[in-house]
Amino acid sequence: MIVLYGLGTTIGAGIYALLGEIAQTSGMMAPWAFLVAASLALLTALSFARMVHRYPKAAGAALYVQNGFGSKRLGLMCGLIVIFAGLVSSAALLNGLVGYAQAFIYLDRSTIILIAVSAIGLVVCWGINLSVWVAGIITLLEIGGLMWGATLASAEVANLNLTFSAALDSLFPTSLLSSGPIILSGAILAFYAFIGFEDLVEVAEEVKDASNTLPLAIVTTLVISTLLYLFLVTSAVLAVGPTYLAQSNAPLSDLITRLTTVDPRYMSAIGVLAISNGALIQVIMASRVLYGLGSRGQIPTFLAKVNKFTKTPVIATGLCISIVVTLSLTGTVAKLTKTTSLLILIVFMLVNLALVFDERRTTKPNPFVQWQAGVAALVCAFLAIVAVMETLTPVDG
Repeated sequence: MIVLYGLGTTIGAGIYALLGEIAQTSGMMAPWAFLVAASLALLTALSFARMVHRYPKAAGAALYVQNGFGSKRLGLMCGLIVIFAGLVSSAALLNGLVGYAQAFIYLDRSTIILIAVSAIGLVVCWGINLSVWVAGIITLLEIGGLMWGATLASAEVANLNLTFSAALDSLFPTSLLSSGPIILSGAILAFYAFIGFEDLVEVAEEVKDASNTLPLAIVTTLVISTLLYLFLVTSAVLAVGPTYLAQSNAPLSDLITRLTTVDPRYMSAIGVLAISNGALIQVIMASRVLYGLGSRGQIPTFLAKVNKFTKTPVIATGLCISIVVTLSLTGTVAKLTKTTSLLILIVFMLVNLALVFDERRTTKPNPFVQWQAGVAALVCAFLAIVAVMETLTPVDG
């Protein structure tokens, strides 16, 4: 169930909302952008896996930074960044949802967003068991949708009689190094597609044997997501080309339209569920971090109040929902996505450095762990600088 929980936020955030954006940025190099993003994400995923094994508590990243640096203030700052990043991410997803929803619901953008946010708030307030079961069921549907699109695209590639050599020439240009800038730019967006594994640690106190279960779940989530993404993106760009994907507000739905006579509204419905699922899990994460910080007295303790009937932090959840509504109605997919990536990269950098310091204090420090976390921190710092430049660059939509 916890792997499905992780896949729910990862997959919903990545393919369904961003495939067109990444195709527009990187063109035929989109698969490379995803592969680079996955490799960079793995370095930090290993750090989260190690830290949750040591500290299986709520308010994960904030707790790791507090313990690693020995600073409650820095831990609080990290926790607040995690919360805001999750809420910005939810807002980005809800904007991505609109294009899919309008395929069969004739409502304006604001109304669709308000309906979706209200439904998410009710599910989160109702209880963690319902939230995780809903997330798990929807995750199976969205994985099915990805496999459907990828299978159709791969079949189309076969129908085009595209030779293996021609396919390699498309995906491996002679001057791959010269394609580095567009691959890196796409990887900044694609990195957002892998955000999700870090959310698993925020429900550590609601998972059985968390110190052993969550590390394995984090790595499993990342591996499955990467394989699904590469299969779909590679097949799609070879079958219909990146330009077609880039021009669509609902790329997977339009891919189905292009490749089959099946009513595309089926894929649109899956897209709505997938993206809503990602937003749902981000709200769960943010409300649990607020609860964790409030329970330790780092922020007003009323935010840690648990409803006696639902056993959930209703006040914290209500605050999160209010912020998501505001961001959703005032932001755009591209801007919110780049902002999320920047915030998460800052958190990742802090957690990686926290692991370096935490490992040094062990009786037998492991040089490999310190090297891995140190390299991951440098990578995140570099990507954060690039993300700042991307965020300051004017974008459309």
